[in-house]
Amino acid sequence: MTLAKEIEKYISQCKTGKNKVSKTTMLTIDRFLEDVDKASQNKKSFPYILDYSKAETVIEFAQSMVQSKGEFRGRALELAPWQKFIYLNLYGWVYRDNPERRRFQKTYIQVARKNGKTTMVVPILLWDLLTEGGAEIYCCATTLNQSKISFDIAKSMVRNVPELATLIKPYRESLTYKGGKIVPVSSEAGLQDGYNPSIALIDEYHAHRTDELLSVMRTGMGSRLNPLLLIITTAGFNRASPCYSEYERSIKILNDTFQDDNCFIMIFEPDKDDKWDSLDAISKSNPNLGITIKKDYLWGQIKDAKQKPSIETDIKTKNLDIWCDAKEAWIPFSIWGKAKVKYTRDTSSLPSVLAMDLSKRNDFTVLTLYSFDAEVNKYIARHWYYIPEDMIDAKMKSDNIMVRKWIEDEYITAIPGSTIDYSYIAKQINILYQEYPNLVGLVYDPNLSVDVISQVASELLTIPMNQGYWLDEPIAEWEKAIYEERIIDNNPVMDWMLSCSTLEHNSNGKRRVVKPDSHRESKRIDSVITSIMGYAQLQSSILHKPVEVDQQSIDLILGYQWG
Repeated sequence: MTLAKEIEKYISQCKTGKNKVSKTTMLTIDRFLEDVDKASQNKKSFPYILDYSKAETVIEFAQSMVQSKGEFRGRALELAPWQKFIYLNLYGWVYRDNPERRRFQKTYIQVARKNGKTTMVVPILLWDLLTEGGAEIYCCATTLNQSKISFDIAKSMVRNVPELATLIKPYRESLTYKGGKIVPVSSEAGLQDGYNPSIALIDEYHAHRTDELLSVMRTGMGSRLNPLLLIITTAGFNRASPCYSEYERSIKILNDTFQDDNCFIMIFEPDKDDKWDSLDAISKSNPNLGITIKKDYLWGQIKDAKQKPSIETDIKTKNLDIWCDAKEAWIPFSIWGKAKVKYTRDTSSLPSVLAMDLSKRNDFTVLTLYSFDAEVNKYIARHWYYIPEDMIDAKMKSDNIMVRKWIEDEYITAIPGSTIDYSYIAKQINILYQEYPNLVGLVYDPNLSVDVISQVASELLTIPMNQGYWLDEPIAEWEKAIYEERIIDNNPVMDWMLSCSTLEHNSNGKRRVVKPDSHRESKRIDSVITSIMGYAQLQSSILHKPVEVDQQSIDLILGYQWG
């Protein structure tokens, strides 16, 4: 079957619904058909023509590559129809007055993970290396390890195809041919001027904190006849990212509200009215469904997300290519309510950990005690909340109308004055230390804690744990214990604070607890933080396993922004 027939068949199946595609994907197809019509009418106002033979040559080259991983190891690359459609657009469209000059100099491809997008584009890099004089091809990512993913695939393809192995010289961090090169580049290594890219592959653009790397590559392409800025990505967590801006720009181009004839766009995502957990959503965002990614795997991911809402955002972005706010619902009360279990046993002899979060005026000062009862295999939580007495009325208005009732019920202690008296908190800690002889230690956020720590019993082990850390593992373990119904917590203030809590994801999928954007000034999450800190340290003490925090916390301490 000729390429023209294959593309005609692919488009027909998309239009008839045999291939489930979104309205966004159809916009790309409609744009292609409209341009074919313009080109066939030989309109001088439309400066491009479509040459199937040019695309066929590159596709033939791509399909001579041999894969090296997974179930496709040792097999020649076989491009799917949607991938051939991309190749046709990139290499088939040329200028009418100069057929050696390609139309598209920028490409934005967004598709869910495991659909073979990186393997699809690597032959493009190798083709450019062989055909572009003095080619400079950069595999760009936020980290060197990420940038080496596409580079290593290129190296393995060279190694697996004897004809290429005789032409292209592989080195540790470069592939070279007649003065041309393919090299991995990362934003973490720092950027310099002097790049003259023929192709810049921007991998997983959603993970980029800034557009600096992309801008450096784009501005260096001016002297090339056929440069290509090749952006491939999945959806991400951060709508304030440069990738989301690129996504919005791409949608505007497809909707013809923004003009850019030199940018090719292909986005595979569900439609807005599709249920995220539906077969339609899966099919529209995974064009390689049944080839490189299995339906059973995706159903399993969706099932996990329904049982653990905190990973729902991960599944939506990575497997369904849905942009999210990274602040989705966390633990619903239908799950947390199972922690409301009557428990009357004395916990004073149990191994325990105390966690502290201090405030001055606006937030609550909290002490949280986590104890482990091995006989029932449960973690028992107790909380002590403190606010300045002068702030009671203000907190009833701004935070929760139940504040005074909670004071009457002794869930909250109102300390005389307009700010928290830290000596009072230190005194309460020392009292608990006497009441709980098996108190393992006090976990605290170093912020504001110097005075209190200096006043607690010297024998009490104090353990700093900065809340700025991405406490991904402690969050995951605490959440797991909740879903396994291993936590007992009967405090209504904690119920409220948990309802105020959501998760923020950084570009690597690591998480921390934050207030939601809406009405955040009235939200309080203090005892959620202390619960995670206390549970993590107690579990660590019981299992003799160190508490792990993400290294990216160092960035936060130094003042860098997460991406």
